[in-house]
Amino acid sequence: MTSGVLDVDLVRGRDGRTRVAQLIHQFPQRVTVPMYLDENEPGRAHLCVQNPSAGVFPGDRLQTRIHARAGTALYLTAQSATQVFASHSGSETDHATAAVDITVSAGATVEYFPKTVIPHSGSDYRQTTTLTVELGGVYVGWESLAAGRIGHGERNRYRRCDLRTSVLTDGRVRARDRLLLQPVAGGVSGPGVLHGQDYLATLIVVAPGQDMDAMLSSLRAEAARHEPLRCGVSALPGGVGVMARVVVDRAPTLTRIERAMRSVATHQLSGRAASSAAVRM
Repeated sequence: MTSGVLDVDLVRGRDGRTRVAQLIHQFPQRVTVPMYLDENEPGRAHLCVQNPSAGVFPGDRLQTRIHARAGTALYLTAQSATQVFASHSGSETDHATAAVDITVSAGATVEYFPKTVIPHSGSDYRQTTTLTVELGGVYVGWESLAAGRIGHGERNRYRRCDLRTSVLTDGRVRARDRLLLQPVAGGVSGPGVLHGQDYLATLIVVAPGQDMDAMLSSLRAEAARHEPLRCGVSALPGGVGVMARVVVDRAPTLTRIERAMRSVATHQLSGRAASSAAVRM
Protein backbone atom coordinates (compact mmCIF):
# COMPACT_ATOMS: atom_id res chain seq x y z
CA MET A 1 0.00 0.00 0.00
CA THR A 2 1.66 3.22 -1.17
CA SER A 3 0.86 6.90 -1.62
CA GLY A 4 2.71 7.78 -4.79
CA VAL A 5 3.06 11.41 -5.89
CA LEU A 6 4.22 12.95 -9.14
CA ASP A 7 4.11 16.76 -9.33
CA VAL A 8 5.63 18.47 -12.39
CA ASP A 9 5.71 22.23 -13.03
CA LEU A 10 6.78 23.18 -16.57
CA VAL A 11 8.09 26.52 -17.84
CA ARG A 12 9.46 27.79 -21.15
CA GLY A 13 13.21 28.28 -21.05
CA ARG A 14 15.12 31.12 -22.67
CA ASP A 15 16.15 28.74 -25.44
CA GLY A 16 12.49 28.01 -26.23
CA ARG A 17 12.59 24.53 -24.74
CA THR A 18 10.06 23.32 -22.22
CA ARG A 19 11.87 22.83 -18.91
CA VAL A 20 10.93 21.22 -15.59
CA ALA A 21 10.93 24.08 -13.07
CA GLN A 22 9.83 21.94 -10.13
CA LEU A 23 9.57 18.19 -9.68
CA ILE A 24 8.29 16.17 -6.75
CA HIS A 25 8.06 12.41 -7.04
CA GLN A 26 7.41 9.83 -4.39
CA PHE A 27 7.55 6.04 -4.87
CA PRO A 28 6.22 4.40 -6.94
CA GLN A 29 5.73 7.46 -9.15
CA ARG A 30 8.77 8.35 -11.24
CA VAL A 31 9.38 10.30 -14.44
CA THR A 32 12.24 10.53 -16.93
CA VAL A 33 14.24 13.66 -17.58
CA PRO A 34 12.83 15.76 -20.46
CA MET A 35 13.67 14.43 -23.90
CA TYR A 36 13.43 16.49 -27.07
CA LEU A 37 12.56 14.04 -29.82
CA ASP A 38 10.49 16.00 -32.32
CA GLU A 39 12.69 17.59 -34.98
CA ASN A 40 9.71 19.61 -36.20
CA GLU A 41 9.11 21.03 -32.73
CA PRO A 42 12.46 20.89 -30.90
CA GLY A 43 11.21 22.74 -27.85
CA ARG A 44 8.58 20.13 -27.00
CA ALA A 45 9.45 18.07 -23.91
CA HIS A 46 8.72 14.34 -23.88
CA LEU A 47 8.28 12.82 -20.42
CA CYS A 48 7.67 9.16 -19.61
CA VAL A 49 6.06 8.18 -16.29
CA GLN A 50 7.59 5.04 -14.77
CA ASN A 51 6.30 2.72 -12.05
CA PRO A 52 8.94 0.23 -10.82
CA SER A 53 6.42 -1.71 -8.72
CA ALA A 54 5.02 -3.67 -11.74
CA GLY A 55 1.52 -2.24 -11.39
CA VAL A 56 -1.16 -0.80 -9.11
CA PHE A 57 -2.02 -2.67 -5.93
CA PRO A 58 -5.02 -2.50 -3.57
CA GLY A 59 -4.52 0.36 -1.16
CA ASP A 60 -2.35 2.38 -3.56
CA ARG A 61 -3.20 6.08 -3.68
CA LEU A 62 -1.49 7.61 -6.69
CA GLN A 63 -1.51 11.33 -7.47
CA THR A 64 -0.25 12.93 -10.67
CA ARG A 65 -0.23 16.72 -11.06
CA ILE A 66 1.01 18.49 -14.18
CA HIS A 67 1.07 22.27 -14.67
CA ALA A 68 2.08 23.43 -18.16
CA ARG A 69 2.69 27.17 -18.01
CA ALA A 70 2.49 29.66 -20.89
CA GLY A 71 4.60 28.79 -23.92
CA THR A 72 5.30 25.19 -22.93
CA ALA A 73 4.66 22.05 -24.97
CA LEU A 74 4.54 18.55 -23.46
CA TYR A 75 4.04 15.00 -24.65
CA LEU A 76 3.42 12.76 -21.62
CA THR A 77 3.18 8.99 -21.71
CA ALA A 78 3.96 5.90 -19.60
CA GLN A 79 6.53 3.15 -19.96
CA SER A 80 4.01 0.30 -20.04
CA ALA A 81 0.41 -0.72 -19.48
CA THR A 82 -1.07 -0.21 -16.01
CA GLN A 83 -1.61 -3.64 -14.46
CA VAL A 84 -4.27 -3.46 -11.74
CA PHE A 85 -3.87 -6.26 -9.20
CA ALA A 86 -6.55 -7.79 -7.00
CA SER A 87 -6.49 -7.90 -3.20
CA HIS A 88 -5.60 -11.00 -1.23
CA SER A 89 -7.46 -12.48 1.70
CA GLY A 90 -6.86 -10.42 4.82
CA SER A 91 -5.94 -7.23 2.97
CA GLU A 92 -6.79 -3.97 4.73
CA THR A 93 -8.34 -2.49 1.60
CA ASP A 94 -9.72 -3.86 -1.65
CA HIS A 95 -9.24 -1.10 -4.20
CA ALA A 96 -6.67 1.25 -5.69
CA THR A 97 -7.17 4.90 -6.61
CA ALA A 98 -5.44 7.28 -8.97
CA ALA A 99 -5.96 11.03 -9.30
CA VAL A 100 -4.68 12.91 -12.36
CA ASP A 101 -4.80 16.72 -12.32
CA ILE A 102 -3.58 18.53 -15.45
CA THR A 103 -3.56 22.32 -15.80
CA VAL A 104 -2.83 23.89 -19.19
CA SER A 105 -2.16 27.64 -19.21
CA ALA A 106 -2.87 29.96 -22.13
CA GLY A 107 -0.36 29.35 -24.92
CA ALA A 108 0.58 25.87 -23.64
CA THR A 109 -0.03 22.46 -25.20
CA VAL A 110 -0.25 19.11 -23.40
CA GLU A 111 -0.66 15.72 -25.04
CA TYR A 112 -1.29 12.90 -22.57
CA PHE A 113 -1.16 9.39 -24.00
CA PRO A 114 -0.63 6.79 -21.24
CA LYS A 115 -0.72 3.08 -21.98
CA THR A 116 -3.73 0.79 -21.50
CA VAL A 117 -5.22 -0.01 -18.08
CA ILE A 118 -5.49 -3.80 -17.63
CA PRO A 119 -7.66 -4.80 -14.65
CA HIS A 120 -6.90 -8.29 -13.33
CA SER A 121 -9.56 -10.74 -12.17
CA GLY A 122 -11.10 -9.54 -8.88
CA SER A 123 -9.49 -6.08 -9.03
CA ASP A 124 -11.10 -2.73 -8.19
CA TYR A 125 -9.68 0.46 -9.75
CA ARG A 126 -10.96 4.02 -9.34
CA GLN A 127 -9.50 6.95 -11.24
CA THR A 128 -10.39 10.64 -11.36
CA THR A 129 -9.00 12.99 -14.00
CA THR A 130 -9.37 16.77 -13.81
CA LEU A 131 -8.46 18.81 -16.89
CA THR A 132 -8.20 22.58 -16.43
CA VAL A 133 -7.51 24.38 -19.70
CA GLU A 134 -7.28 28.16 -20.01
CA LEU A 135 -8.40 30.07 -23.09
CA GLY A 136 -5.63 29.63 -25.67
CA GLY A 137 -4.43 26.36 -24.10
CA VAL A 138 -4.62 22.99 -25.84
CA TYR A 139 -5.08 19.52 -24.37
CA VAL A 140 -5.22 16.26 -26.34
CA GLY A 141 -5.56 13.09 -24.28
CA TRP A 142 -6.17 9.37 -24.72
CA GLU A 143 -7.36 6.80 -22.19
CA SER A 144 -7.73 3.10 -22.93
CA LEU A 145 -9.03 0.09 -20.99
CA ALA A 146 -8.71 -3.63 -21.67
CA ALA A 147 -11.38 -6.15 -20.69
CA GLY A 148 -8.72 -7.88 -18.62
CA ARG A 149 -5.73 -10.14 -19.21
CA ILE A 150 -7.00 -11.45 -22.51
CA GLY A 151 -4.17 -13.97 -22.93
CA HIS A 152 -5.10 -15.51 -19.55
CA GLY A 153 -8.78 -15.80 -20.44
CA GLU A 154 -9.73 -13.06 -17.97
CA ARG A 155 -12.37 -11.17 -19.89
CA ASN A 156 -14.44 -8.88 -17.67
CA ARG A 157 -13.65 -10.67 -14.43
CA TYR A 158 -12.61 -7.55 -12.50
CA ARG A 159 -14.90 -6.26 -9.76
CA ARG A 160 -15.00 -2.60 -10.74
CA CYS A 161 -13.38 -0.05 -13.01
CA ASP A 162 -14.55 3.50 -12.32
CA LEU A 163 -13.07 6.27 -14.49
CA ARG A 164 -14.25 9.86 -13.94
CA THR A 165 -13.19 12.89 -15.94
CA SER A 166 -13.98 16.59 -15.43
CA VAL A 167 -13.20 19.37 -17.93
CA LEU A 168 -12.87 22.97 -16.69
CA THR A 169 -12.34 26.18 -18.64
CA ASP A 170 -12.58 29.77 -17.39
CA GLY A 171 -13.07 28.45 -13.88
CA ARG A 172 -16.24 26.61 -14.88
CA VAL A 173 -16.97 22.90 -15.14
CA ARG A 174 -17.82 22.36 -18.81
CA ALA A 175 -18.19 18.60 -18.87
CA ARG A 176 -18.14 15.53 -16.68
CA ASP A 177 -17.79 11.97 -17.90
CA ARG A 178 -17.99 8.75 -15.94
CA LEU A 179 -17.26 5.25 -17.15
CA LEU A 180 -18.35 2.71 -14.54
CA LEU A 181 -17.94 -0.96 -15.38
CA GLN A 182 -18.99 -3.61 -12.84
CA PRO A 183 -19.15 -7.02 -14.51
CA VAL A 184 -20.24 -8.72 -11.28
CA ALA A 185 -23.27 -6.39 -11.07
CA GLY A 186 -24.37 -6.89 -14.68
CA GLY A 187 -23.13 -7.62 -18.15
CA VAL A 188 -20.72 -5.13 -19.70
CA SER A 189 -20.03 -6.91 -22.99
CA GLY A 190 -23.33 -6.15 -24.73
CA PRO A 191 -24.54 -3.26 -26.92
CA GLY A 192 -24.12 0.19 -25.40
CA VAL A 193 -21.08 -0.92 -23.39
CA LEU A 194 -18.22 -3.01 -24.82
CA HIS A 195 -20.34 -4.50 -27.60
CA GLY A 196 -18.44 -7.77 -27.51
CA GLN A 197 -15.07 -6.05 -27.90
CA ASP A 198 -11.97 -6.32 -25.68
CA TYR A 199 -10.75 -2.72 -25.66
CA LEU A 200 -12.40 0.63 -24.98
CA ALA A 201 -10.73 4.01 -25.47
CA THR A 202 -11.58 7.69 -25.12
CA LEU A 203 -10.01 10.64 -26.90
CA ILE A 204 -10.54 14.09 -25.38
CA VAL A 205 -9.58 17.33 -27.08
CA VAL A 206 -9.97 20.59 -25.14
CA ALA A 207 -9.02 23.82 -26.91
CA PRO A 208 -11.22 26.75 -25.89
CA GLY A 209 -11.22 29.47 -28.51
CA GLN A 210 -10.42 27.15 -31.43
CA ASP A 211 -12.72 25.81 -34.15
CA MET A 212 -14.17 22.67 -32.64
CA ASP A 213 -16.75 22.26 -35.42
CA ALA A 214 -13.88 21.51 -37.81
CA MET A 215 -12.33 19.15 -35.24
CA LEU A 216 -15.64 17.32 -34.85
CA SER A 217 -15.99 16.88 -38.61
CA SER A 218 -12.39 15.74 -39.04
CA LEU A 219 -12.57 13.09 -36.31
CA ARG A 220 -15.90 11.78 -37.58
CA ALA A 221 -14.45 11.51 -41.07
CA GLU A 222 -11.43 9.63 -39.70
CA ALA A 223 -13.69 7.22 -37.80
CA ALA A 224 -15.66 6.57 -41.00
CA ARG A 225 -12.41 5.61 -42.76
CA HIS A 226 -12.02 2.69 -40.34
CA GLU A 227 -15.45 1.12 -40.80
CA PRO A 228 -16.81 -1.08 -39.30
CA LEU A 229 -15.19 0.68 -36.33
CA ARG A 230 -17.62 1.30 -33.47
CA CYS A 231 -16.95 4.91 -32.55
CA GLY A 232 -18.93 7.91 -31.36
CA VAL A 233 -17.66 11.50 -31.62
CA SER A 234 -19.42 14.42 -29.96
CA ALA A 235 -18.82 18.05 -29.03
CA LEU A 236 -18.23 19.14 -25.44
CA PRO A 237 -20.59 21.81 -24.05
CA GLY A 238 -19.72 25.40 -24.82
CA GLY A 239 -17.74 24.44 -27.91
CA VAL A 240 -14.58 23.97 -25.81
CA GLY A 241 -13.66 20.56 -27.13
CA VAL A 242 -14.54 17.18 -28.57
CA MET A 243 -14.77 13.65 -27.17
CA ALA A 244 -14.55 10.36 -29.06
CA ARG A 245 -15.17 6.88 -27.65
CA VAL A 246 -14.08 3.73 -29.42
CA VAL A 247 -14.43 -0.02 -28.84
CA VAL A 248 -12.18 -2.43 -30.75
CA ASP A 249 -11.38 -6.13 -30.73
CA ARG A 250 -7.58 -6.27 -30.66
CA ALA A 251 -4.63 -4.34 -29.21
CA PRO A 252 -2.99 -3.70 -32.63
CA THR A 253 -6.25 -2.17 -33.86
CA LEU A 254 -6.37 0.01 -30.75
CA THR A 255 -2.83 1.27 -31.44
CA ARG A 256 -3.67 2.02 -35.08
CA ILE A 257 -6.79 3.99 -34.14
CA GLU A 258 -4.92 5.89 -31.42
CA ARG A 259 -2.25 6.99 -33.87
CA ALA A 260 -4.77 7.95 -36.54
CA MET A 261 -6.95 10.02 -34.21
CA ARG A 262 -4.01 11.72 -32.55
CA SER A 263 -2.62 12.67 -35.94
CA VAL A 264 -5.95 14.15 -37.04
CA ALA A 265 -6.38 16.11 -33.79
CA THR A 266 -2.87 17.56 -33.73
CA HIS A 267 -2.97 18.43 -37.42
CA GLN A 268 -6.33 20.16 -37.02
CA LEU A 269 -5.07 22.18 -34.06
CA SER A 270 -1.68 23.22 -35.34
CA GLY A 271 -1.32 22.13 -38.93
CA ARG A 272 1.33 19.56 -38.04
CA ALA A 273 1.16 15.79 -38.12
CA ALA A 274 1.79 13.78 -34.96
CA SER A 275 5.51 13.21 -34.56
CA SER A 276 6.71 9.65 -35.10
CA ALA A 277 8.95 9.96 -32.02
CA ALA A 278 5.96 10.67 -29.77
CA VAL A 279 3.96 7.85 -31.31
CA ARG A 280 6.72 5.31 -30.58
CA MET A 281 7.20 6.27 -26.93
